[in-house]
Amino acid sequence: MSTPELDLVLRGGLVVSSFGAQKGDLGIRGDRIVGIGALAESGLREIDCAGKVILPGFVDVHSNGAAGFDLTYGVYSVERGCFLRGSKRLREGLRRASEHYLTHGVTSVYLTTIAAPLKKLRESLRTLAGFVSDEPSSPIRGVFVEGTFIKSASQRGAQNPRYFYPLRWEIFDELQEAAGGLIRRVNVPPEHGETAISFIRRLAASGVVPVAGHTAATGEQVRQAAEAGLRSAVHLLNGPTGSSSKPFRGGGAVEGFLREERLFVEMIVDGYHVDPAYVRDVLARKGIERFVAVTDSMFATGLRGVQRFRMGGVEGRVAPGGGYLQVAERPEVLFGSLLTMDRAFANLVTWLTTPMSGVWHRMHEPLEEREALRWAVAATSANPARLMGLEDTGDLLPGHRADVVLGRLTREGRGYDFTVDTVVAGGEIVYEREE
Repeated sequence: MSTPELDLVLRGGLVVSSFGAQKGDLGIRGDRIVGIGALAESGLREIDCAGKVILPGFVDVHSNGAAGFDLTYGVYSVERGCFLRGSKRLREGLRRASEHYLTHGVTSVYLTTIAAPLKKLRESLRTLAGFVSDEPSSPIRGVFVEGTFIKSASQRGAQNPRYFYPLRWEIFDELQEAAGGLIRRVNVPPEHGETAISFIRRLAASGVVPVAGHTAATGEQVRQAAEAGLRSAVHLLNGPTGSSSKPFRGGGAVEGFLREERLFVEMIVDGYHVDPAYVRDVLARKGIERFVAVTDSMFATGLRGVQRFRMGGVEGRVAPGGGYLQVAERPEVLFGSLLTMDRAFANLVTWLTTPMSGVWHRMHEPLEEREALRWAVAATSANPARLMGLEDTGDLLPGHRADVVLGRLTREGRGYDFTVDTVVAGGEIVYEREE
């Protein structure tokens, strides 16, 4: 018997990349994809993928936590109704969250901090740095500092303005030192003015991705920030993003983000934070090349028994029906999401294949299923990887890192569902669904 030439071969599935979809095989050797198509080589292990889709691993650039874990506040105890801390608890929470991400097809995730006392942030980041160092198989790729430098209380969303800090490099430097260099994204609202411009330039020069959200900036301030190196809009069209239809100063932040061709836009695609009609409108305006799907998931994602909770002095609750979280005293303000990336992928395929009346567009025609799959892969894998500078991640191409999701796409009534069966990260099978 001949020696297998490949470590793993996925046989006979629908291989979907950001370039298109084709039926065939996908071969892996070591931690790399080495072939796509009708492969003659045999594998040490082969998986029959007939009737299934083969996707790149999902990349979530905005997740606060999951499975009871929150990067900022710790591990939530349903029994006690509060968050618990301590290094041992945090590490266990990180382990459970990592497993949760992998089971939903996420092979790269950026954990997000919300507004909190700096001491608490430093403690959490130190623990995270130790965990990532000890657990190289974790999907955690870095940290997104979202809440610390928000300027406008009117754009606070579910964050507590008490813990908004001045935009000062020494604060960032302290957090980055605690994180062991893991901070990869920072929210810099452009209304900080010249301070924001110099901060953005300095972040970009140090390899950190500057983004903007929770902002009351004018369109002109957004344009100036983009020239300085701003890369993306945080959860576009979610509540805490200023907008103005007036012709002065380039409108508001929403108008600036949409007009500025250099910027990516990130959207929470759970169907609650933003109406799907607006998602289609934004896709029509920005194009799929600049669209990034995010979850903005919270600790309650995948955790049963949560009804009400308190984070950073802000009380939240699970909305009636259980589909999302909201601020208890301001129910029109949502408190992160309960979204997973496999659900985000299925939502996008559903919306893209459905004829839909827009808000700014009269009608969006449906895409063919394979084209919709290509767009959904771009939004959930390829584009977030490009945004974060992951040059060999986020797509199914020879030479790319072997981060792969195998699953079943089914049509349920008017929409699609996607079930993750197998997840490969760096060439290793890290999750297999039990039948």
